[in-house]
Parts: sequence; structure tokens; C-alpha cells
Amino acid sequence: MLRRWYFIIISSAVLLFAAYYVYNKWDKNETVPEDIFIEAVLKPNSNPNMDYKDYLLEVYIDKRKYSQHMIYPYISGLHSMSFDAKEDEGFFRPSSIGSAGDDEVKVADALHKHNISQMNYDNGYLDFIGFWSPPEQGKHKLKMYFEANDNFNSLEDMYLVYVHKEKGIFGQDLGWTKVVKIQAE
Repeated sequence: MLRRWYFIIISSAVLLFAAYYVYNKWDKNETVPEDIFIEAVLKPNSNPNMDYKDYLLEVYIDKRKYSQHMIYPYISGLHSMSFDAKEDEGFFRPSSIGSAGDDEVKVADALHKHNISQMNYDNGYLDFIGFWSPPEQGKHKLKMYFEANDNFNSLEDMYLVYVHKEKGIFGQDLGWTKVVKIQAE
């Protein structure tokens, strides 16, 4: 009889602990936008290794927590993003660039929400190319290079969209976006 009471008490405690854990983790992000600081500066390219590119974008990321993500530049009139394989020491170089369909929708929604662009799947083809940086917390620096269109003349509407990827304990999407204005030098 005493064993039965122990079993009931221990089972109840385990169930209460499990319910408390699920309640606290259900829709809580491990990483929030305030954990990520991003700064970006666009300047004329002076790298002799990349002399065929017109502009250099330097990106500084300070992450207080682990974060799986992609970063998408939105700079109208610049194209052909690439990285220098012989970049200065201390600068991270992604092994690949690209995009994911669900990311493109999040980027378009973030730009629309901030009144930057009205582009969406309904009124046009989305063509965002992004890159990743190390997911570990810490400070990361990147340099990327772009070619300019003949009609590129504005250093005003330039943004990075940080797309954070995170899943909840039951697989729900807890991802978010952060829009950062790119400075011009």
C-alpha cells in the first residue's frame, strides 16, 4: 500500500514537472532579436583581389547566443554577391550562399512590414540571395563584394534582413526577422 502511494506521488511530480517544462518552452525563443547586434557599412571596393567588383559590404555581427540564421542583403542596383577566398585573417567567409523558399517569404514580409518594399509572391518573383555566419555566439566579421548596375545611384535604401531559424519543442516555427539599415561610407 505504501509503495502505491510513493508511485502516485512520484508520478504526479513527474507529470507536473513535464507540464511545467512544456508550458515554459511551448512558444519561448531561446534567442531573441536583442541577443543579436548587426552593423553593416557599404563602401567603394579597394581590394585588388576583387577589382572587378564595385562595392564592398563589411558586416559586423555580435551574438550573445547561438543562432541558426541567414542574412539577406537588400540593396537595389547591386548584384553578383561574392566573397574573396584570400580575405584578410579574422574575416569569416561562408562556404556557400543561396536562399530557401520560406526565408524569401520572411524577407519580403519584413521589408513590407517596414515599408521598404512592396514585393511579395503575389506581385513578383522573389530573388533574395543570402549568406550565413557562424551560429556560435561571439563576434563575427564578414566582407562581401558586389557589382553595380549602370543605374545604381542611391545609397539610401540599403538593408540587411537577419532571418533567425528556431523550432519549438513540438516543431512550431519560432523564427523571426530583424531589419538593419546599411550605412554608406
